[in-house]
Amino acid sequence: MLAVGSVLHHMDNHPFDGVVMTSCWGCDNGLIEESLLRHQRQIPTLFYYDDAMPLDTRRVDSFAFRLRQAPARA
Repeated sequence: MLAVGSVLHHMDNHPFDGVVMTSCWGCDNGLIEESLLRHQRQIPTLFYYDDAMPLDTRRVDSFAFRLRQAPARA
């Protein structure tokens, strides 16, 4: 999986605060990516599945707030 490998590579080499993974609703690739990254507790991740409904900005705002509250990665 290119997306999973990319996240793991960049977390080791270029520290960033968190990851937002987007996918189509019911997409097999998105479900596999989530199952592999869900267990990486050191990587704050928001999984978003697009089902043609408007984006729930409360979830994104909550995720961003939690990232701001956490200590910055070095």
